[in-house]
Amino acid sequence: MPRLSVIVPAYNAADTIASAIRSTVRALPRDAEVVVLDDGSTDGTADAARAVDDQRIRVLSRPNRGVAATLNDLLDATDSEFVARMDADDIVLPGRFRRQLRAMDSGVDGVFSTVVTWGSGVPGVPRPSGIAPEDFGMHLLLTNPVAHSTFLGRRSAVVDAGGYRELPTEDYDLWLRMAARGMRLQRLALPGLAYRVHPSQVTASADWRRSSWENPELAEAYSSLAQRLLGSPAVRITSLSIDDRRSADEKLAEVDRFAIDFDRAVESHSQSARRALRRKLAERRAWLAGRVHEDTRPGTTDAVPALSARRSSDGSAASSAATPRQAYRRAVTADRRANASYPKSRFVLRWFRRAQRWRAERGPVARLLFLLIGGSYKVVTEGFMGIELPVSTTVGPGLRLRHGVGVVVNPASRIGADVMIRQGVTLGNRKRADDCPTIEDGVEIGVGAVVIGAVTVGAGARIGPNAVVFKDVPAGAVVTSPASEMRF
Repeated sequence: MPRLSVIVPAYNAADTIASAIRSTVRALPRDAEVVVLDDGSTDGTADAARAVDDQRIRVLSRPNRGVAATLNDLLDATDSEFVARMDADDIVLPGRFRRQLRAMDSGVDGVFSTVVTWGSGVPGVPRPSGIAPEDFGMHLLLTNPVAHSTFLGRRSAVVDAGGYRELPTEDYDLWLRMAARGMRLQRLALPGLAYRVHPSQVTASADWRRSSWENPELAEAYSSLAQRLLGSPAVRITSLSIDDRRSADEKLAEVDRFAIDFDRAVESHSQSARRALRRKLAERRAWLAGRVHEDTRPGTTDAVPALSARRSSDGSAASSAATPRQAYRRAVTADRRANASYPKSRFVLRWFRRAQRWRAERGPVARLLFLLIGGSYKVVTEGFMGIELPVSTTVGPGLRLRHGVGVVVNPASRIGADVMIRQGVTLGNRKRADDCPTIEDGVEIGVGAVVIGAVTVGAGARIGPNAVVFKDVPAGAVVTSPASEMRF
């Protein structure tokens, strides 16, 4: 038997399956095979797969049964020590399997990689960021941090966890159950896959995301992992967002209770892991806060999070519900209202939002417009106006920019909705992209204030003039400057 089997479920992938297989074969170690199972395709997928001439490829066919059943059938059809996943429309990057097998020798049960996204506009290249085995489960409690098609693991671990279940997010469900059983999972920093993005993929569907958030079996798997890592069961933040039995205040109170347990649990992790996890937790809470606040506004029919979230394979990000054009219009309207008496601020923010819109759009025309608008924005605002608010910064609607001069914002900082920033404010450390703050909704930051480090300034907090913030600030708190504490 081969040491490694790469399993490829395929359905109506005749246009992409050949390139996917060829890239996989090129990266294969010697003692390995590729097994494709055509799940009842109607477009000649099996023929396209068989046209790739290599003795290490096996192509199987049967009537359609769905992706989870197909994956379990592929597991049954192979008997290798290790099993790896590959999708019929992605591309394996050189060195992927070699690096993953080397990582498996360290005693982990499964290893993933980061991905390069492509297929719609300019390819997206990730910042190299691995996740250590001791941190992986904590990341799973916040979101799914990996793409399914990057997985390579021990067959025995997958089987012992129960294999795949027919759920909307069969991959996230499996990772939760593996982690809850104490299995060690890891993400390598270097990309191992070019992940194709296209509008018709299942994970782009809002209905698919909601079905994942509502699924009781997935909720049980999540709660089991929370019990193991935090000492108490928990509810997914995405599931909380659609729980009609709870009020907005009850949802936020629940996530705050979760945050206390989570923060306590991460104390035993490395400093860099604590920063990353606390930052991600702040993003998820801000997403929930933006969603529940939007839900409570009169006439609201859809929810747009204050802080946009990147799509992950558990469907936890809802920012894709709004197109770049819709997000632009909403933000511009809120910014105009928030800066009604400040024409300079309205001018800068309108330019900022327009550059962000074209940065989010796909295609060569959008790319050209972004280069023109974003480039001129950077030159004028930074070079002549003294405002460093990079286009890549996540900023919620309704930013109040007062007397904008001497403002410095690190692009890795995250700013919620209805935030006020006055002149002389600095957010984030220029030298470290992973050491920047999250400013939640409704925060007011006074003249000359400095917020540094991977801290979270809670919703509604007030940061006084010339204050220096380097610790988390609770929601609604007031931070004063050192001078205000002097006694005479």
